[in-house]
Amino acid sequence: RIHQFLNKNNLAHLTPLLQLEGYSNIRNLCVFLPHILGSDAAVLIDDDEIFEDTRFMDKALEFIGRSIEGEKVLAVAGYYINPDDDF
Repeated sequence: RIHQFLNKNNLAHLTPLLQLEGYSNIRNLCVFLPHILGSDAAVLIDDDEIFEDTRFMDKALEFIGRSIEGEKVLAVAGYYINPDDDF
């Protein structure tokens, strides 16, 4: 259905990027689908992540859409804390 959507909207050249095989292709879909569905934001969470902070989602979305030093924030990447509390 995604490929049909792309073909219908003259975006067929993007179909090789949107496949369900391979890690990078699935990540592409995770970013692309919220975009075409009109979402304000997408939060990508790996299956091996653990969140201890009850305000994680608030913090993850805090700066999206804001202007910082004259630049609009369109993406935020997190950090990883290792078992020894280092990141």
